[in-house]
Amino acid sequence: MVQEGRSPHTAVREWLIFTVAVLVLGAVLAYLGYHEWRRVGEREEQRLFTQAELTHDMIALQLDVIGTTLSNIRADLPPGWETRQEAQALLTDRFRTLVSAMANLRTISILDSSGKAVVSSHEAITGQDLHEREYFQLVKKSPNPDILYVGPPFLTSLGVWTMTLSRAIIGENGEFAGVITASLDPKIFRIVLSSVRYASDVWASLAHGDGLLFLLEPDRSDISGRNLAVPGSFFTRHMESGQESSVGEGIVHATKEHRLVALHTIQPFLLRMDKPLVVAMARDVTAIYATWKRDQIVHAMVYALLVISGYLVFLFRRRHMRKAQRAAEIVREQVRMLREKLESFFEISPDMLCIMDIEGRFFKLNPSWQKMSGYPLETLTNAVLYEYLHPEDVDATRAAMSGLSRKDAVSSFCNRFLRPDGSYRYIEWHAASRGEYVFAAARDVTERRETELQLHVMAYHDRLTGLPNRALFFDRFSQAISGAKRGKKRVGLLFVDLDGFKMVNDQFGHDAGDAVLKAVARRFSETVRATDTVARTGGDEFLIVLPDLGDPEEAAVVARKLLAAACGRIAVSDDLECSVGASIGISIYPDHGEDTDALLVAADAAMYQSKNGGKNQYVFFDMSPHAEAEIPLPDILDEKHLVGVVVIDEQHRKQAGFVAKLREAVNKKENEERIDHLFVELYDFTQFHFATEHSLMTKHEYPGILSHDRAHRYLLKELSRFRSEMSQGGDSFLFTTLEHWLLQHILSEDKPLGAYLAQKRDSGESREP
Repeated sequence: MVQEGRSPHTAVREWLIFTVAVLVLGAVLAYLGYHEWRRVGEREEQRLFTQAELTHDMIALQLDVIGTTLSNIRADLPPGWETRQEAQALLTDRFRTLVSAMANLRTISILDSSGKAVVSSHEAITGQDLHEREYFQLVKKSPNPDILYVGPPFLTSLGVWTMTLSRAIIGENGEFAGVITASLDPKIFRIVLSSVRYASDVWASLAHGDGLLFLLEPDRSDISGRNLAVPGSFFTRHMESGQESSVGEGIVHATKEHRLVALHTIQPFLLRMDKPLVVAMARDVTAIYATWKRDQIVHAMVYALLVISGYLVFLFRRRHMRKAQRAAEIVREQVRMLREKLESFFEISPDMLCIMDIEGRFFKLNPSWQKMSGYPLETLTNAVLYEYLHPEDVDATRAAMSGLSRKDAVSSFCNRFLRPDGSYRYIEWHAASRGEYVFAAARDVTERRETELQLHVMAYHDRLTGLPNRALFFDRFSQAISGAKRGKKRVGLLFVDLDGFKMVNDQFGHDAGDAVLKAVARRFSETVRATDTVARTGGDEFLIVLPDLGDPEEAAVVARKLLAAACGRIAVSDDLECSVGASIGISIYPDHGEDTDALLVAADAAMYQSKNGGKNQYVFFDMSPHAEAEIPLPDILDEKHLVGVVVIDEQHRKQAGFVAKLREAVNKKENEERIDHLFVELYDFTQFHFATEHSLMTKHEYPGILSHDRAHRYLLKELSRFRSEMSQGGDSFLFTTLEHWLLQHILSEDKPLGAYLAQKRDSGESREP
């Protein structure tokens, strides 16, 4: 309260307090603004980088397919292709078929050693003398059959920008015999670039390694073909850095725009491209920070209003401190009104605002604390924060407070706050210290944390039964094998397939089938030990891990209990009961294998022996050759799709079987829930199959692992897309595409992997998987 006759020292002290308060508030606002500015920039950089990497993967896959196609054509060239008309006619038909099937190509042509177009998918090109074309001269100067030559972009006679991929043809005596070349269709690559644009101000481009711009999306025909390899350009700096990826901000050479740009070099190791391609993702810097700038203007205006208001009040009080009591009361009223404004801001904030000392004692809290905590503000005021925290969070919170005492800010720190009913709420803190005080803003994030925990559970558990899914099963199975190796114990693996389950589904419907699966899952879980793992891996199949076995007979005891549990009557509704049986295959570590793949194959084979032997029984894996269960190839597979690796061929059979089931369900027009269920099974099993291949490639140091894994990621994205497009019709076309999706991957990726593993096996470096 201001009094008449106040000393000069009091006024100075008040001015100092006001200045400190203004500086603290300004520092907090500046810090938050700067932090938000950095967060916006870093988030956008990561987003552009992710989109550029995704574009890299999609285009690299396209290049790999085209490069492989050119190699296959070259390897299959018939004798006398240079002169024999019948051979050229066959090649022409083949090229036209490939161009019509591969949307990423415009033409495929073969030029002889003189540069004459001997064969082409485009009739107008056949017979032309193309020896002056840069892509021909490029190969002729240094012909290497292993290199994929990437020609620079050029404008065709039809006014379309394109690029060529070429491979050298070497004669029988090692001489240069010609060039096989394919021109790219920019439409497909433009679709790829368009698909990764997540905002209207984002553009994506693709350039040749020499710097010529090939495509820009959205289309800017005036700059297509422009040379980006100029000193100081983003392209030049990226190429000079030698890094695969780079991010920068500045003026783009081609468009003269201020942009944040992410670049990614496309040059897969196995393709041996003579020149790379460079994909770029860019976004307008002004658009990136538009929202941040608007918020900062509002904050600055509020801050300026508060500072100016405070300054005017203090100036007014200074000039009239010697006046009568009435003038002093007027000043006090103005101060009161200003404090009410500040208090109103503190009171109405939805976040929990508080001021406390460095020891965690609360001095002031806003009403949001009462709503969250359930305690009256009077109870919390002067209370110590640590008294309300979960015991497991106290040490981490003290460490964070210690950091505040060193002037470090705290951002996004979480702990649990005790409520009167004994429950805890997750609180996220943002705090900074000034002197001996801590200014903090907190937010209740309990629902978000619970959602994150729920998503974690969903990621590792089967949606229907709640049992562990494939991912969690393999983790526990691997841990059990590792523990058995250390303790010289055995591990049992039981592969369970229900007998009669399809009849339940067909006779009583899928709801009854789901009820049976839930009941069997519950019975199995109650039958085994707490240390055992019961997992559902799809359909009516269950996998059970029995760690720390001393004798294989212990697995047989569990199998008998499981058979008894499965055979009991199951109530699927108030007035309906049904029953199923079970066929169980058993494999034992290390008797039947020393890794997860071998043990899974053994248990699966034993399960088929159980079914063939009469069902509703258990069978241990028999390692004799005559004991292997022969599983016929599904319709869409034939002998040429066998890769020669037992575990991979077995999984291909199952994968094709899932596709066949899905086709049958669609043809019979079964309900959407059933079709969704089959799609989930196919997707989950495909993930499991890809994980198996990755494990084998890692174990045996397969040189093509990066390309193979990249193809797996792309195929999973395509599988998700198939499901979304089925609701739009064209089921027959989609299933043809889905089958081609599987078969093409087997031929192009898995067959080379099988050959590599067979070579390892024959050389004695490893056992057959």
